[in-house]
Amino acid sequence: MEILKETNFDNPDVVRLIENNYLLNLVTQIQSSNFKSQILEATRTIPVNVKPIREWTKKEIKNWAREAKNHPDLIEYKVNFIVEALAVIKQAISLDSNFDLTEAQIISCLVILHSKNDKGRLIQVNTGEGKSTIISVLAVIYALMGKYVDIITSSPVLAERDAKEKANFYDMFKLQCSDNSDKSIYVRGEKPCYKKPIVYGDVAQFQFDTLRNDYSDLKTLACRRYDLAIVDEVDSMLIDDSSKIARLATTIAGIDQLQIIYHVLWHELTTISQRIMEFDEKFYLFYGKISFQNEKIILEYTNERKQTEKISDLKDYVARTLDISHIGKIITNSDEFDVFIRDHLRNYITQYINKEYQVPKNFVGFVNLQIPRWIDSALIAYEYQENVHYVVHNGLIKPVDFDSTGIIQNFSNWSDGLHQFLQIKHNLKMTSETFMTNFLSNRGYFKKYRTNLFGLTGTLGSDASRKVLTKV
Repeated sequence: MEILKETNFDNPDVVRLIENNYLLNLVTQIQSSNFKSQILEATRTIPVNVKPIREWTKKEIKNWAREAKNHPDLIEYKVNFIVEALAVIKQAISLDSNFDLTEAQIISCLVILHSKNDKGRLIQVNTGEGKSTIISVLAVIYALMGKYVDIITSSPVLAERDAKEKANFYDMFKLQCSDNSDKSIYVRGEKPCYKKPIVYGDVAQFQFDTLRNDYSDLKTLACRRYDLAIVDEVDSMLIDDSSKIARLATTIAGIDQLQIIYHVLWHELTTISQRIMEFDEKFYLFYGKISFQNEKIILEYTNERKQTEKISDLKDYVARTLDISHIGKIITNSDEFDVFIRDHLRNYITQYINKEYQVPKNFVGFVNLQIPRWIDSALIAYEYQENVHYVVHNGLIKPVDFDSTGIIQNFSNWSDGLHQFLQIKHNLKMTSETFMTNFLSNRGYFKKYRTNLFGLTGTLGSDASRKVLTKV
């Protein structure tokens, strides 16, 4: 309790909860072995002797949940209900897992449940203090209040795991849960998971389903409201991954006519990459064919008389020759290397388009706009490593969330030709480039819940990070 007071000295709402031992008294009441249900006593037409909650079985917990849902006037945002619900949930956790709800977990739940209607809450829960348990406790209480509860995890793997692990616990309160991961290619129609009161999923899946529902009118969300969201690792999603967006994309008729440009650009990139060598921290571009033999680099080139000549030790030849303009040129320094490659590719593909390929008239403006992006994507594809940045499975390129979760994104495609260049790299069937029609950022998605957004994290970070999270 002292730690809570020290870390929230500038938060008057939390300070008021701590004053006069208010929170401590609630915790004591919840942990009491003699605590009896006021809801059951108020809803029974015939007076009966109600057992202490600490002695309840799973059947009695289900009966309590049924009565609570049938009498919404007794439960919505009332302190007595919150305290009683936490006592019942404490007993349910004990029956389900043989663990007791800890004092720290109870306090965390009380702080969130006492948030004002016009404010959300951010809670720091240290490693090992049971964030997933706190989340499931809150989910039960808000679901009993009639809210749709969306639990947003850092990855679809965690979402699927937690939904399965907590299913029996939720069932004690006559509540169902599910994860929202696409188990197969989604086409249209209501996803069954969204008809359940509690849904687990990573933020990207919630975003994609929102775009499908709101913009593509595919009825994905089954009329589900944005009632309330509980976000695990909220700092990661709103600070570290704040720039991430979910995009819906589609193809354009006739775009496959441009596939030759990808092939020509990739061929030139691989060709020039094989002709660039580094000697003594300097880069050189050579005009000819480079090969290797006995740890020496060999260059075959065509001289001014159109005759083929061979240099058997290229490194030694460059070191003792002042002018190499007849076999290549020097790229002055590493800073200019990247610029040189891009300029070369741009000039090459522009010349090819002007002299050897006629772009369809309706794509001329698009091609001119895309050339710099295609060059960037080709260079990225050249550097990307299989089984690190992506995997190849059944003839398909599947991106890996390399920077964050490491999850394979089975139904995602890269944009601006990156996906197509990787297909060329692995001699796979090329698909047509897709174009973004709608997008939704992490922050834009979370704003749909207005003030009904609650976040948990292992650390809220620096003062600057806290200010960013508070502002959102």
